[in-house]
Amino acid sequence: MMEGRPVVADPYFDVLLSDVKNERREGEEGVVTLGEIAADMGFENRCEVNGSAATVQSPLNGVVRGRYSRCFVPCVIKFRSKAIKTAFLVDTGGTCTYLGKPTWDKLLEGLEDVGGNTLRVTLNGETRQEVTLSPQDRHFQDIDLIGTDFFNHMEARFRVDYKTKACALEWDEP
Repeated sequence: MMEGRPVVADPYFDVLLSDVKNERREGEEGVVTLGEIAADMGFENRCEVNGSAATVQSPLNGVVRGRYSRCFVPCVIKFRSKAIKTAFLVDTGGTCTYLGKPTWDKLLEGLEDVGGNTLRVTLNGETRQEVTLSPQDRHFQDIDLIGTDFFNHMEARFRVDYKTKACALEWDEP
């Protein structure tokens, strides 16, 4: 929510991601995969978690990867009883938080159809957040993207250190 109103996904929003992919295609050079990024942060991308692993405390310590120095942080998304840890692209220009189709499908696996393309989830065991399925006709259709709706809601700060290829998303604990 921004200033008391829900954020509506911009139907024309897109992010050109030529250097980051869900999976590398044969012959594709200069591309880093989400699995490699998650491994750099110490976990398997889109892995199910439970117990204390289902909560990620501030700060979210991430990495800067890809030819164009993209920032990624680890997040745990919980919907109903299923929690998944995934690498989120930080987009300070994106107004909404999006889930890529692979994460969306894994989160809803075995559940009845929820109808629509938005879900109310718990992020990092702390905050209820509306997320939108990444538009399937855009460049980021399979990428999880954390946008300014989360930053505003958490009153977060974001730091990037290009020298050490690290980033951190933090907020004050209640």
